[in-house]
Amino acid sequence: MNNTSTTLSPIEAASTLNTRNSSSNNTVDVIANNLFAIIFHEIIGFLILLTNSILAYLILSHRRLRKSNHNIIIVSMSIGCIIYSIFYCLLFPLSLISLVSVNVFCPLFGPFRNFCLAILNLHLCLVGIEKYLLIVYSLNVILTRKSILIIVCGIWIVGFFISFLPIFTYRPYNPAVSLGCVRIAFNLISTELIYFIVFYVIIFLIPLIVMLYCYGYICFLAIQHIRRINSQDHIYSESSDNNNRTRLTKKNLRAAKPFIIMVGTFLLTWLPTTICNFILLLIPYLHWHNGKLSPELSRVQSIAVRLNFYIFTNIASSYCAIIPIIYGYFNPEIRKVFYSFVGCKAAAANIANPTSNGVISKSQI
Repeated sequence: MNNTSTTLSPIEAASTLNTRNSSSNNTVDVIANNLFAIIFHEIIGFLILLTNSILAYLILSHRRLRKSNHNIIIVSMSIGCIIYSIFYCLLFPLSLISLVSVNVFCPLFGPFRNFCLAILNLHLCLVGIEKYLLIVYSLNVILTRKSILIIVCGIWIVGFFISFLPIFTYRPYNPAVSLGCVRIAFNLISTELIYFIVFYVIIFLIPLIVMLYCYGYICFLAIQHIRRINSQDHIYSESSDNNNRTRLTKKNLRAAKPFIIMVGTFLLTWLPTTICNFILLLIPYLHWHNGKLSPELSRVQSIAVRLNFYIFTNIASSYCAIIPIIYGYFNPEIRKVFYSFVGCKAAAANIANPTSNGVISKSQI
């Protein structure tokens, strides 16, 4: 097999193809060929910056919110999203321009993006575990501020290590190969596939399993609690029994809503790009002969690349803008502070004390 490495990044591959197929590889061609992607990244970058900055400010500016270990995790997650919005989304044109210039930044954009998204998903995993321990083992397991800070620092270190591992090992910067921008080493496609599987198991599959279990169990406890309350107030008449069933169903749906929205949003935004990235690596792994693919598989790969670049990865990136809204809405204290921040005093006054909502003690779902 050829000893040189060609390039095809699952998230920037479309821009690479556009750049190499253009008549003249210059900045104007790169910007023109990827104008839609640039506009979308600028918009999503602004929204990520806006939502996460507001959430972090609300927590850090109120002493009661700062005292919560749960909110410390949220602030750390928001900082990671802010870094992602500034240094990747808003600077996305530089990522494309670097494809046609010999510089060290080109191969670093992909790992940096992976780093920010890895720490986001690992924080989501920690949030689910912390909430689960707080509700299920509140008397036996106590997470101190120090332990939370150590775990958060560990998340940043692990995220950096697993994201930049290829740069430090089998995919180093080499100006003599593909303008120095190797984002997928096809001469080491087996290694790339193994790394991809391990990476997405850590940042996608494990957080998904943890969130399904933790939030699912919390939802189960909430529904059980509602049923116990309903059984105590049950009136044994047919008409009222039907009304009680209706009320119970509505209460169960309200209890399950945070679980459905949090896990469902994560799954819907991340699953398409995960599957597409796997296919993009699996095709050359199974059908890479004499340094190239067959024309049919090349067309399939080209379509998959563009779908992933223009649609699926953008959907995954938008999760960074959505998650502060979800967590802010389902946290009554944050929601109350936000209403006061925007001047809606009446709405803030109508929010009940989250520790006395009658569903699950100490729950903030």
